[in-house]
Amino acid sequence: MPRSRPAQLTLEKTPAYLVDPKVPVRVRQMNPEMKLVLLVRDPVTRAMSDYAQAVDNAAGVVDHHRAFERRATRLCPTSRRNLTPGHRCALAGMQSTCPGGWTSFRANQILVLSAERLVRDPGAVMTQLQKFLGLPQLVTEHHFYWDKRKGFHCLRRLPRRGRRKRRRQRCLARNKGRRHPPVSPERLRDIRTYFKPYNQQFYRMVGENFYWDDV
Repeated sequence: MPRSRPAQLTLEKTPAYLVDPKVPVRVRQMNPEMKLVLLVRDPVTRAMSDYAQAVDNAAGVVDHHRAFERRATRLCPTSRRNLTPGHRCALAGMQSTCPGGWTSFRANQILVLSAERLVRDPGAVMTQLQKFLGLPQLVTEHHFYWDKRKGFHCLRRLPRRGRRKRRRQRCLARNKGRRHPPVSPERLRDIRTYFKPYNQQFYRMVGENFYWDDV
């Protein structure tokens, strides 16, 4: 973690923190008053996104669309006993099994945010986040605009003193918004059926329904 001045807040993000059982203890030892933000997503979409990223990062992968469906067949069979628990695409989706040691933190230290809502309405999510962190409402819905070419909201940056005004907009990097592998309706239904009990368990755990099973 970088050094922070008393008037500064330091943010650090690593998705693997959620699934690594050693992390909660280390975080608590470093700062028991740490505020935690968990950004969650439909596990099926998350698995496809994770797989698309893995394909982009690997050389020589052929026909990865069919490969995802074959892998999903192995990871999410009708019987959950055959799941390969070590596979990161599967673990990423099984959010209800991950919190583990994180539940030792107080409820008011943890904010759970919907990735779907962040994409749809980033201004509202930023308002919620700033309130949770005890920050003034500096980032509002007026700082975001929809970019048709990217297919995402982009950030309208205010010009800073001493900087050129031409860098007033910031969009997500090119590696964001990858095309997900197409999956047959039958296989998609099987995968959603597989994740449904984990989703329901997660809803009860955090006290909020994200409606992933209604997609």
